Amino acid sequence: MKNSHPKPVRTIEQDLLLTVSRPDIGGSNQQIERLLSKDLDWDYLLATADRHGVIPLLYGRLNSGCAEVPSHIMARLRDQILKISKTNLALTGELLRFLDCLETEGIEAIPFKGPALALQAYGDLGSRQFTDLDILIRKQDFWRVNELLSERGFQSEPLLSRRQQSSLVRYDCSLPFVNDRGVVLDVHWNFAPRYSSLDIETEPLWDRLEPITIGNKQCATFSAADLLLILCIHGFTHLWERIGWISDVAAVLNSQKGVDWDLLKRNAAALGTQRVVALGLLLAGELLHAQVPEEICRSMPADSAVKTVAEQVKQQLFAERISTRGVRSELRLYFRMRDRRRDQIKTYLRLLATPRTNDWMAVSLPRSLFFLYYPLRPLRLAAKFSAAWFRV
Repeated sequence: MKNSHPKPVRTIEQDLLLTVSRPDIGGSNQQIERLLSKDLDWDYLLATADRHGVIPLLYGRLNSGCAEVPSHIMARLRDQILKISKTNLALTGELLRFLDCLETEGIEAIPFKGPALALQAYGDLGSRQFTDLDILIRKQDFWRVNELLSERGFQSEPLLSRRQQSSLVRYDCSLPFVNDRGVVLDVHWNFAPRYSSLDIETEPLWDRLEPITIGNKQCATFSAADLLLILCIHGFTHLWERIGWISDVAAVLNSQKGVDWDLLKRNAAALGTQRVVALGLLLAGELLHAQVPEEICRSMPADSAVKTVAEQVKQQLFAERISTRGVRSELRLYFRMRDRRRDQIKTYLRLLATPRTNDWMAVSLPRSLFFLYYPLRPLRLAAKFSAAWFRV
């Protein structure tokens, strides 16, 4: 039988980006030297590295003196690194100021991704490329956090009415806020929207926090086991479109020697996300040579469903255009990757019935008729599917 997912043929530039993104470069300097000896498309290399969020990793490897790099390329990379460093420092300052504000108000918040992940997984702020900030709060604190952000010049993106925000808090997992300087702060009360049926209990996470110093502030962030689960769920919901997200998993695996693997296994089994976690670990291992314990590979094996989606990720990783996934492709993906039939059915029903932001944007209803979005959601989907059917 013909393989429906032939092995992707990668360019020299793409192989180089994967090589420099390995958490433990080890004996890969020879591989980097071999790739750099080829005739590279430097414009494509730098643009693709930026899109995948691995400019710091590329610069770090090329600046190590392992091979000769054209001076004008290193100059361009240094300019980009300078911009990234300034952005990272500015965002870190913004994060610390808002955490101080929340602390004054008696509101607990957990910083993650952004500066926290840069320090936790890579060891310094400059080694990870990020453009926004993420915090987790308790759902009941959302409205007060919303007010505090408004007082500091932030507004939600997109701009939603209070009724729409209420629905979003109930059915989604986060809402980004942006100020006039372009600073984006993504406020989370969970890690996956309700329609995904990845129903994470966030309260236990607060009991397993680990200390971290960001700037001059003592903070707390997720334990390594919880962080791996969160990163694998995040990557899965975005079908692992960036090397940087896979590198985050690989870097955590490499830097955190004390991962509570039993906790990770228990949580993945309870959520029905063993395939989701196995996918993240498989990609980190196969693409970036991350070391995954044999015990984990045996207890959460990459079955045919995981391997099929992994090949899909590899095929699309360097696609020029990221294809937009519709509800049908989301349904197929979640059906394939959920461990339990009940989660598949739950996801199917929730995807069809739960209003989302694009429903509110497509049809404007007054507050008194907001309840109509619930029956309108399946009607809009039925109309969309019918139109697609007749176009075939």
